[in-house]
Amino acid sequence: MDKRKVIESLIFHIEKFDSLRYPAKVYPRNFFYTFTRHKIFDPIEKYDPEFKRKINEYYVDIVKEFQRAKSKFELIKLLSFFGFSMIIFIIIGLLADYFGLFWITVIILYFFATLGLVILFYFFGIREAINVANKVNPKIDDDLKLKIQNIIDYTKKIFKQENFNPIDFPLYLRHDDYEGVLYEKKGKNKFKAYIIITNGDQNE
Repeated sequence: MDKRKVIESLIFHIEKFDSLRYPAKVYPRNFFYTFTRHKIFDPIEKYDPEFKRKINEYYVDIVKEFQRAKSKFELIKLLSFFGFSMIIFIIIGLLADYFGLFWITVIILYFFATLGLVILFYFFGIREAINVANKVNPKIDDDLKLKIQNIIDYTKKIFKQENFNPIDFPLYLRHDDYEGVLYEKKGKNKFKAYIIITNGDQNE
């Protein structure tokens, strides 16, 4: 097995969990990538099934916490969605009348515009639910930080076992409060980071 792929997957999970800490940063492309990476082809599954099960449990725990807060936004999301949907329909109708488009074209355009709006509101709801959950219960952030630290420590062990250079595996994080990590600030809530391997670590 290519151990570099295992390291890359661990870094992926570290970055993903870190993005869920307050203030959260959630994008649609990240969600789909998370699903394929986490559910379909994760090399950690073959390398260490036990640790992979632990990561799975981390995801389940986090989802449960965030779902409790997400319900608060369902009504406002629904009303906002219908409002924006009507605006889109009116705009497309006016454009269709101006350019002389067929109504079947209008329906197709409206369908895809509405689909994009559904995706937008879905991820807006996830992000806001995460941020509210973290505000209401600060222990969620502490719990997430602990989970991330566990994955960082596990990754460090593989670095030592395989004699990998951490410089070749940078992390891109939104927080700088993890132990055993060197940070380079790249902007607001943006850090390029490296897991530190000390002489003491190498001799263990």
